[in-house]
Amino acid sequence: MPVSLVSRALPDLVDAICKKVSSQLQAVLYSQRVAEQSILLSTTRNDEHGLHMPNGPVIQLLGVIQRPEALATGAQLRDHLLSLAERDPTVQRHLPIGHVWINL
Repeated sequence: MPVSLVSRALPDLVDAICKKVSSQLQAVLYSQRVAEQSILLSTTRNDEHGLHMPNGPVIQLLGVIQRPEALATGAQLRDHLLSLAERDPTVQRHLPIGHVWINL
């Protein structure tokens, strides 16, 4: 059963990392890069996408969507994103501001 993790930048919005098993989507993690941590302290869910800065030094984790049968897949995607961030010299911080778990 082929498993793949796919990182993808969505135009002018957020980044997504997806996990597929046998070409069936199991989970998606959404994140965005922002200019600095302090701007997140006064931001609401309604205006957080306006903070997107393609090369920002801070990664904001926005949320995860996963199938109910895909146990721990969201955590795997989060760990994958954090490992990518640790290797990226342009990333200064990664922040879990809001996680929303929704069953597909």
